[in-house]
Amino acid sequence: AMEEWKATNATLKSTTKQLKQVEKREEASNATLLTINATLSNTTAELQKVEGLLNSTNETLLATVVKLTQAQEELSVAAANITATTTQLEQAEEYGKRKGETVRRVLR
Repeated sequence: AMEEWKATNATLKSTTKQLKQVEKREEASNATLLTINATLSNTTAELQKVEGLLNSTNETLLATVVKLTQAQEELSVAAANITATTTQLEQAEEYGKRKGETVRRVLR
């Protein structure tokens, strides 16, 4: 019985030692998981900030596109006005030449 008790006691001591090692590994794993969780929380917060910045940038870009489109339309109108004015100036120049020729003929 004594031999059996010694063997059982040795087994219990060995099992207790193994359980303590498992407990230490578990504590280390829990600490690692807490660190990972904190890192993920920080990363999530940073990503939310980036998302906010991207949304703001997107709104600014959309507003810029609207302004550029308006400016393009205004430039098209200005170009049409310049073309019309140029045509009128060319016609006026041609009219002036004809009038000048008429005046020269009359004066001769």
